[in-house]
Amino acid sequence: MHIRKGKIIIMSSFLLNGVIKMNEIKPEQLQSIYAELCSIVGLENVLQIYSAYKGQQVTFPQRLFSKEYVTKQIIDEHKNGKTAAEISKKYSYSTRWVNKIICENIHNAVK
Repeated sequence: MHIRKGKIIIMSSFLLNGVIKMNEIKPEQLQSIYAELCSIVGLENVLQIYSAYKGQQVTFPQRLFSKEYVTKQIIDEHKNGKTAAEISKKYSYSTRWVNKIICENIHNAVK
């Protein structure tokens, strides 16, 4: 991918053996996953995603935040008086899992 005079141009050996200008690309010309992404993040971002990940299968975790971050938040919020039920609802985890994290933290603090 090259940028010339404010326009993004994709250099591709397999598409028309030449240069395809971004303004020539329409979402309906794209594979369905790229067209769907285009409606969410825009064509320019789709082209960057395509360039970085083409040919790879990418899966997105169901959870947005890392386990380490959520664990820290659970411990901090529990110390500040939040219940396991409130915390579990906020981060979309089960109350049982939140209680497990709280108990582990208490157990580790006693050591």
